[in-house]
Amino acid sequence: MCVARDVTVNRLAIPEIFHDGTLKVALASRTRLQNNPTLEDLLTRAIRPTRAIAFESLSRQAAMRQFPELLSAYEPLDSIARTVAAQFPNNRKALDWALSETRASVLQVLEANGTIEAPKRHVHVESDKVTPAIRHTPAPREGPER
Repeated sequence: MCVARDVTVNRLAIPEIFHDGTLKVALASRTRLQNNPTLEDLLTRAIRPTRAIAFESLSRQAAMRQFPELLSAYEPLDSIARTVAAQFPNNRKALDWALSETRASVLQVLEANGTIEAPKRHVHVESDKVTPAIRHTPAPREGPER
């Protein structure tokens, strides 16, 4: 009975499958989906560690209240602010740049679900360029955190 049903369905479907319009739609769908990211890539980018979200979007006090371990993530920012303010006292642009670069470095570590170790309290200064010294330990890969 099942074989007879399959044969009948195939007889009805084959003319539609080989119709020019159906082939064009199938080809267009395949080429549209070729360059799209996989579901795993989409989910990896969509699901971020909550510590990284807190560091990025909450105030310092609110983020540290929710995640006390973020204290070590804010220490490099404090260290950079002190160092740049001492070396370039009237250069707000240098301070803003150094803080944004340090924040981006810390956020990148948090995004990878890593932890920030306490900084060694040193910063490499070359003319107007400040390079923050951030060390991190990657966390073991368990699964995405919501």
